[in-house]
Amino acid sequence: AQTEFAHRYWVDLRDIVDHDLVAPTIAASLGQAFDDVASLADQLADDESALLVLDNFEHILDARAIVQELVDGNETLRVLVTSRVPLEVKAESLVQLSGLAVSDRELDSPAEQLFVSSARRAGVSDDHLNSWTRDAIRAVCRKVGGNPLALEIAGGWTQILPPSEILDALAQSNELLGSPMVRDLRTMEAVLNQSWTTLSETEQNTLMLLAT
Repeated sequence: AQTEFAHRYWVDLRDIVDHDLVAPTIAASLGQAFDDVASLADQLADDESALLVLDNFEHILDARAIVQELVDGNETLRVLVTSRVPLEVKAESLVQLSGLAVSDRELDSPAEQLFVSSARRAGVSDDHLNSWTRDAIRAVCRKVGGNPLALEIAGGWTQILPPSEILDALAQSNELLGSPMVRDLRTMEAVLNQSWTTLSETEQNTLMLLAT
């Protein structure tokens, strides 16, 4: 990206709830006022190549036509979109991302490193870490399919559960979501549901009241 594109922009859309705000948000990332999509495409690429990354697009799919307009409006502009759901626009080429790799070597795979790092941030001591078996850590990493967010959450559980018991907890809650449409989210759902069951009734009710 650094060698192929003279201009590079990253726009995080996670907090955008109105699809009409997507284009103005992109313009704001350039420090420009928003007029229309055509002028926005020119501002992004100008006379040189540009890469625009739109992160977290799945909740504002009504704005997907903007992506097509941007690509059509400037041939030197490339748009990379991250989304849990395909945009289904003409210019789209899908790249399915998998979880972090898990190896059979000594805790050197990206998934295991992330899990252990998350455990350390949760306050687990090195003595505690050294008492865990490598097989149990690898098994947890494989159980969640190397999903980074799942590894971060499961790593936080290590304050109260060793990896072997985390694995048992995930196995007990992994019968959820049998539909092929949501197969990729199965392990993430299991992790989140297991977290929910560790909360008290008061905590659950509080989160329900805060939820939108």
